[in-house]
Amino acid sequence: MPRNRRFGRNFRGRARKRFQTRSRISRGLTDLNRVVKFRLVDNNITTYVSSSGGGVISGYQNADPSGGSGSTWQANEWSSLTALFSEVKLIEFSMAFTPVSPEDTKLPSTNGGNVVYISGVLSSVAANPSSKAQVFDNADAKMWTALSSTTGKPFVHTIRPRGPLNWAIVTTPNPGSYAGCPGAIQYYGEGFVVSTPIFAITMYGVYQFRSRI
Repeated sequence: MPRNRRFGRNFRGRARKRFQTRSRISRGLTDLNRVVKFRLVDNNITTYVSSSGGGVISGYQNADPSGGSGSTWQANEWSSLTALFSEVKLIEFSMAFTPVSPEDTKLPSTNGGNVVYISGVLSSVAANPSSKAQVFDNADAKMWTALSSTTGKPFVHTIRPRGPLNWAIVTTPNPGSYAGCPGAIQYYGEGFVVSTPIFAITMYGVYQFRSRI
């Protein structure tokens, strides 16, 4: 084959590839159904949890990262992302529990308090759990000996809704367990030394956004 014909064929092939690449990029930027995934982190980074005057630890965090009604925390980039996209959906939500002093052996009380019971729910929570059974009866429940931890690493609990969630409008990111960002992680412990910081919690999750505004 003459050299000029080979050159012409190669040039046309390269040009076609460049055109196809540009077309794919353009279609992605103009597609309302294009989904973008982000990892969102609590803007407080760390929240300390203390025992009550009765030595009880009880609390929860919802998966909704908006900081709005019903939400318990707000992600750093929530405002920026909701200015760009109009719909949101949860992929997974995690809480990291870190002892205040992992090597400290002075904190256990005479009541033997050490265990924190942790579990997830796929619907949202509106009040602190009132008993160990309320948390430990759940299917994914775990026991964490907060005051005996010497690893220096946080205990992480994660929920991942497996059923197909519907998309939710970002102004109402948690309309119910069927759409958007439902779910929560709750914890309970008792018998701890009273009125003392026991551990810190950090919230983060992976979320999908679509419908570029």
